[in-house]
Amino acid sequence: MPAEIQLSRRGFPLLLDLDETPKLRNLRLPDIYPRYGFGWIVPDDVLVRHAEENDKAHMYDDVLNYGLQVLQDAGLPECDFWHIRRNGVMTTLWFIATNESPEKRDLASNKEYVERAKAALGQTEDARWHHMDRF
Repeated sequence: MPAEIQLSRRGFPLLLDLDETPKLRNLRLPDIYPRYGFGWIVPDDVLVRHAEENDKAHMYDDVLNYGLQVLQDAGLPECDFWHIRRNGVMTTLWFIATNESPEKRDLASNKEYVERAKAALGQTEDARWHHMDRF
């Protein structure tokens, strides 16, 4: 039996399939479509461990600053983070692309760009499209 798909309040999937690409974001009725971010959910403790393994934990007082810095050091200026609530728990989505424009959405299909981000954050799983709007 396949896992149940979690939906937003307006009925959009919270997580898209690996091979699925979202349409461009649209906030005008009747064709409203939410913002999706392409990236990884990385718990703070995992990012702290990553900083310690790279001997950089002493340089950052905030795990979010560390995450932004490693992504910028990897040459990924478009990256950012977004706090999201999943299953009642607040966590951080580190995203490298969004569906806000064709150019930003196309970053997700740039294999070299995605691999640099994956390595910078110490991730082993593939990135996914995550629902980011509050509806």
